[in-house]
Amino acid sequence: AEVVVSRDNEAPVSLGVHDLKAEHGWTTVEESLAEFAGQLVRLEFLVHGTSEGARVAFGEPRIERDPGPSTEANPFLPARRAVLVVLSGLGRKHAPPASRAHGLPALARFAQRATYFSGYRTPSTLAPAVMASLLTGQDPRRHGLEQSTARLPDSVQTIAQAVRARSGRAAFFTAVPTSFPAFGFDRGWERFEAISPVADRPATEPLPLAQRWLDGYSQETTPQLVVIHLRGAHPPFDVPLERARELPPLEYGGDLHPRRAAIQLAAVRSRPRPQQRKLVDEDWTRLEALQRAALEKQDAAVARLFRWLQDEGLWDDSLVAVLGDVTTDEAPEVPYAPHPPLSEARLHAPLLVKWPGGALAAHEISQPVTTVDLSRTVLAALGVEAPGPLDGVDLRDIARGRAQLPQRALFATGENSFATRAGEWLLR
Repeated sequence: AEVVVSRDNEAPVSLGVHDLKAEHGWTTVEESLAEFAGQLVRLEFLVHGTSEGARVAFGEPRIERDPGPSTEANPFLPARRAVLVVLSGLGRKHAPPASRAHGLPALARFAQRATYFSGYRTPSTLAPAVMASLLTGQDPRRHGLEQSTARLPDSVQTIAQAVRARSGRAAFFTAVPTSFPAFGFDRGWERFEAISPVADRPATEPLPLAQRWLDGYSQETTPQLVVIHLRGAHPPFDVPLERARELPPLEYGGDLHPRRAAIQLAAVRSRPRPQQRKLVDEDWTRLEALQRAALEKQDAAVARLFRWLQDEGLWDDSLVAVLGDVTTDEAPEVPYAPHPPLSEARLHAPLLVKWPGGALAAHEISQPVTTVDLSRTVLAALGVEAPGPLDGVDLRDIARGRAQLPQRALFATGENSFATRAGEWLLR
């Protein structure tokens, strides 16, 4: 197998030829493109011959830019406030650079000001477990939400309580039932508000609520934390019926309804025979169109919040993160399963962080990171002492290259299962 760089009117340049053996599994290849800096080139992946019946696969090619000395020239500044926007149902297809094509143009623009952590892996496929890890800085094995019906124990301290212990402010606005008081997430906040999906209120309602709350404390110098949990790509979809009728496919004859989609999909999932638990192509087309329409509406509202932060002079000294909680299933599986398995595809969601002062804008970091790392980073950036021992690593140290994590184990647990990844090794 060979990787070749080709250019117009130039002889091709080989980056290396590799002799592959099936018993060795995947071969990781890293090649420098420094000599082609500033040039438009094509990267070609070639196979020159195989034994009979063999196949060669090239997996996950990635171009990475070395930040070099700019990291120290543009150091990380402390944050006065942290704004965490969590969108449910986002997967790898919603991450940069494909964000715009899937209904998230504002997220694509945000990526130009943020650091994209492409190696982000959630600690569970259960949304309450992921949110609990974000709000406590602990893996599910420690905070205890490893079952879909579990509740956060009162004995587990949250990052909101840590912020308030420093005379800071903390608020949580959610439109997602998996972060409602039933799971114990209403504890420790100065302001907590849950907007039910069945209420006659838009899915974007948490964003203006957060804006008004931030506006009330914009002149204070104490640390501020606001968490916003949006429905994202998860039904019910806040899409008017008139708009839904215009979505593809034309002359749709299926049953998917914007407000009842979750119930309808659950009914398909509960059918007795496996061949009946399938969605036809036009249902998938309509579902993806509904997801995109709902995401476009929320994406525009997130953009309004970010513009307001800039207009009020609150953007530069804020740490702003946008991330997903759990991903949705792709065809042929019926999406939004209540107890999804711990497959790697389901554990990878987007994570983008805008640092105070604009450090590492438009950078991608592929080091393995997880939700508890963001929790630790938020407290450290705000200058707040952790409520107890945390499981994470400061993302700023990873970005600086000070945290060496080549074989770091990332734990993910679910109902009666686990999936631990360390580098290329996966233990189930």
